[in-house]
Amino acid sequence: MKNGIILILAIFLTIHAAGAVNNQIENPGFENGFSQKGVANSWNESSDKAKVEVSYSEEKKYVHSGSSAQRIECTKLESGLVQISTPVAVQKSKLHTVSIWLAASEPITVTVSLRMAGKPYVTYAMRSFMVGTDWQEYRFSEMIGVDDNNCRLIIKLEQTGSLWIDDVSCVIALETGFGAAEFSPPAKPIPAALFGLHFNPFNVHKG
Repeated sequence: MKNGIILILAIFLTIHAAGAVNNQIENPGFENGFSQKGVANSWNESSDKAKVEVSYSEEKKYVHSGSSAQRIECTKLESGLVQISTPVAVQKSKLHTVSIWLAASEPITVTVSLRMAGKPYVTYAMRSFMVGTDWQEYRFSEMIGVDDNNCRLIIKLEQTGSLWIDDVSCVIALETGFGAAEFSPPAKPIPAALFGLHFNPFNVHKG
C-alpha cells in the first residue's frame, strides 16, 4: 500500500514538473519585478484610456502564491479597453490549456483570450468568467489551428472594480490533438434482450 502511494505521488510530481517546464508564460507568477507603471515585467498594459481610469500595481499582501501578484484597479470604464497581456507561442493542432488564478473586490466579468498580436487580430481561443472575491483557478482548453510565435494571452476587465491576477499558465500538450481512434470490443457478448428496442416517432402505425 505504501509503495503504491509513493508511486502515485511520483507520477503526480512528474506530470506537474513537465507542465511547469512546458508553460509558455515568461513571468507567470509576477515574481520578476514591476515597471514604474506598476505592470509586471514581461507583461504589457494595453488599455485605451479615452474614457477609462485605471491603475496597475504590485500586490504584496493579497497573493495566491509566492510574494507578488498583479493588481488592476479600474474606477471608470465608459468606453475603451482595460487589459493586460503577455507574449505566448502557440502550436498548430495541439491542445493548449490556459490556467489563471483570479480574485476581485466584487464579482467582475473577466475575459481571457489567446489572440494574434497584429492585424487582423485573429482570436484563437476566448473564455469569459465571473470572478468572485476569493482566489479561484479559472481554466479552459482549446485546440489551436495555426503556429504563431507572436500570440498574446490577454486578460480583459469588462467592468469597474479591482482585480488580482496570479499564477498564469499556458501549457501545450506534448502530443498532437488528432490521432486514430481506438476501439475495444466488449468483454462479454451483448445480451439478446437489448436488441429490438427502438422507437420511430415518424412512422406511427394505426389500426
